[in-house]
Amino acid sequence: MATVHGADLGENVNKDCGSGSRGRWLVLKPTQQGVLHALFQLNPYPGIATRGRLARELDIPESRIQVWFQNQCMRQLRQS
Repeated sequence: MATVHGADLGENVNKDCGSGSRGRWLVLKPTQQGVLHALFQLNPYPGIATRGRLARELDIPESRIQVWFQNQCMRQLRQS
């Protein structure tokens, strides 16, 4: 398995940001990314119920899923 900053992919690793006030960096497994990208193509604005279901299925906090979708929307806007 590949590693990032000395940790296995899919695990939380500390982001070297000095004060540590931003918490932990989430590294997604390729399978998790695939599921999120597929759902984003169908619905770029999932509701809380959908995000909660994804959180349970992918074992990722719902708040991280929400931020992932927000970031994807911004990336899409920037590219167009």
